[in-house]
Amino acid sequence: MKRETFDVNGPQADAVLAALPETMREIALLVGMDGAMKLVRQFGGTSLRIPQGKHRLGQQRYAQLAQLLGEHEMSRLAEHFRGSDAVYIPRCSSIARALRDIAIRHAFDEYTREESSNRAVAKLARMNGLCERQIWKILKG
Repeated sequence: MKRETFDVNGPQADAVLAALPETMREIALLVGMDGAMKLVRQFGGTSLRIPQGKHRLGQQRYAQLAQLLGEHEMSRLAEHFRGSDAVYIPRCSSIARALRDIAIRHAFDEYTREESSNRAVAKLARMNGLCERQIWKILKG
């Protein structure tokens, strides 16, 4: 099973924010890094209409996004993008990979406190949907 969460609030948050495409940097400043990455995972590579919640369909879509991001964050996003046609949400695959790699290195350090390196690598490979060789490359990189 692939790991779908990344710690984007740690010490690397500023570096990640600086590396984001402009639109996602703007969104991250509005809804936080966690919220921005949730949008990337859910809508990356597509254009997203930010609903204002005025009409029935808009209210449903607003509620769905509020459930994903949180009510306060969705309110800020809707206010900021009021009048916009659609916002392109980039895939940010290189950043997602970098965050995954950071999480793998951190998890490896944690796991190797209680088990062997080989077991930790096998566990991380299964968790992330990668082969052991790729995990070793990440750890050495």
